[in-house]
Amino acid sequence: MQDKNGIVVKDDVDFAGQVGQFMGFSPSEVRLAFEGKAAINKHDRTLDDRRSTLMEQYALASMAGDEEGKTEAREVITRFNEKNPSRMIKPLQLGQSIRMRQRRIDQAQEGVYLPLNRRDAVDAGRFASQD
Repeated sequence: MQDKNGIVVKDDVDFAGQVGQFMGFSPSEVRLAFEGKAAINKHDRTLDDRRSTLMEQYALASMAGDEEGKTEAREVITRFNEKNPSRMIKPLQLGQSIRMRQRRIDQAQEGVYLPLNRRDAVDAGRFASQD
């Protein structure tokens, strides 16, 4: 099928592919562009997840008083920082992570943490309380 501009649009291409064809891309170029974007997003999420996991490991070891665990976590964090300088985990961030985790523990009610402005939701689970 040809559009008014003379660009060939294949019938078996999805909407995004049709838009891409309209802009002058072939279906394989469109697919490759989407795959490239997906790879970038997946890598970004993987790095963020790894960073969060490392911060959690350090915080849990610190809160448990596990000096060996803290040392191991710091070593892995150092390697992570060397490979990913733009996502560096800094000592200040580790301290903030520990403080935030402790605050959530301290503010939890009946095993559930909710920010102060959303605590009204706790009423929905009161039926499970064994007073």
